[in-house]
Amino acid sequence: MQPIREVKQMRRLLTNLLLVGFSLVLASECESESAQTPYAWSVAFSPDGKTLASATRAQTIKLWDVPTGKLRAVLKGHTGFVGCIAFSPDSKTLASGSVDRTIKLWGVISGKLAATLKGHADEASQVAFSPDGKTLASGSVDTTIRLWDVIARKPKATLRGHTGETLWIAFSSDGKTLASATRNRIIKLWDPSTGKARATLQNTANGPGSMSFSPDGKILAAANRDQTVTLWSVVTGEARAVLKGHTAYVGRVAFSSDNKTVASASVDRTIKLWDATTGKLSATLKGHTDEVSELAFSPDGKSLASGSTDNTVRLWDVPAAKLKTTLTGHTRETYFVAFNSDNKTLASATRNAIIKLWDVSTSKARATILSGKVDWDFRYEHYVEKHPGVKASVKAGKISKAKVIAELKARDKKK
Repeated sequence: MQPIREVKQMRRLLTNLLLVGFSLVLASECESESAQTPYAWSVAFSPDGKTLASATRAQTIKLWDVPTGKLRAVLKGHTGFVGCIAFSPDSKTLASGSVDRTIKLWGVISGKLAATLKGHADEASQVAFSPDGKTLASGSVDTTIRLWDVIARKPKATLRGHTGETLWIAFSSDGKTLASATRNRIIKLWDPSTGKARATLQNTANGPGSMSFSPDGKILAAANRDQTVTLWSVVTGEARAVLKGHTAYVGRVAFSSDNKTVASASVDRTIKLWDATTGKLSATLKGHTDEVSELAFSPDGKSLASGSTDNTVRLWDVPAAKLKTTLTGHTRETYFVAFNSDNKTLASATRNAIIKLWDVSTSKARATILSGKVDWDFRYEHYVEKHPGVKASVKAGKISKAKVIAELKARDKKK
């Protein structure tokens, strides 16, 4: 693979938001088994909470036992690095999408390949199971979305209409709506039963950054680059509210399990809690000393985890709108957090590819599953994406890429 293509792929992976199985995405070189262990691209909890899957640039996927943190199986079969993974709702099947243009289905218990799905004309960048587990949706750089019959292992439909690569796909909780978003800022709502688009929600230069369905499937929240969050009605396809209050780019958005609260994370170092019904600001959570890059509600909705470029993970009491504890131990930016389904374990991942499993009750780390080296091309691409002024300066020749990377390294040493 050519270096330019690798960098583009890393930028795509940064914006992945996989809701099924509490997925995480990172891009760095791993060293959990040896200094030669390749990049870990995507990590996901199984819905039953027993398994953690991690995909690597070495074209393999590893299955880890969550209680012990030990490696259970290595899944081999892809011929290009794996950029996305998702567990089926029953935790029995793992789907993976790769640069080799295929999607593979694996048996989680057996660790064996169950099927290879072919049809995309370019790399498969997103995968998502329907709530009943019978349909798999896949997004691709080829601008199409494909629906697959999981049981019959064959294609059901090809959804066309996007003109950019797919960055995000997810089914609503009732399975009647599939939402997709592309790099050129277009969000579409599809009827999976007909394969037809029901609505195009947004096509602006200011968004979306990330998105989240409400658990009841009635609202789609989109975090925008213009410092706002838009709440879209899935039924009508119209904006119900535009949430204003952040003073910088909003990078993440998440719904509480009771549908009542929307949380948003911003470069302005704050997290805001919003009333999902009225669109009014409920609270502003302060404490991080750098941008807040990731959010995740606990399954019971009482806690909120936030990851930041200040190298910490913070746990917040949602009803009281106050800090519960700060998890320290990472030495680089925390970009991904996710609760396990049993509410007992929190996973966090950092830019240097360290994944930690934390005991929520004690706030102590139980295991470190992956570790590795920083990929500075990835760090650079992420930084300039968040800082358009720097990006413009590099393009104009006022500052070099090497200079930006050197400054990022210097900042890390200070931390």
